[in-house]
Amino acid sequence: MKREIIWNEAFSVGVKILDQQHQKILDELNKLYSTFDTTSEKEDLAIILNNLIDYASQHFSTEEGLLEKYKYHDLITQRSEHSLYQQKINGFMQRFEAEGHAVVLETIGFLADWWMGHIQGCDKEYSRFLNNNGVF
Repeated sequence: MKREIIWNEAFSVGVKILDQQHQKILDELNKLYSTFDTTSEKEDLAIILNNLIDYASQHFSTEEGLLEKYKYHDLITQRSEHSLYQQKINGFMQRFEAEGHAVVLETIGFLADWWMGHIQGCDKEYSRFLNNNGVF
């Protein structure tokens, strides 16, 4: 299974710190892909999954902080999407603890779809708003 998400400028939301965080998340997701390909060690996969969870939480905090600071009109939608993501990934982690390797492929599919959809959907919508408020 060789699947990799390559960052390109089409993914950019026009805010350097958020783009850097998105790139880091995609890098971790790619690391999960390659580790899944090369090992069945539950501990190796758990480390990367936990890194993704922690980094996503930091990212959501940064993103929501900026949107709150500038009074973004659709902040509630962002928070709702982030909350649903965290609930879903926590469910995957519980299943991973119980089922191990078998649930990882499903988790990878969810993560790839969610992040690409979120970055290119909800996140793109605030791009011009933040730029118009001097955030680049």
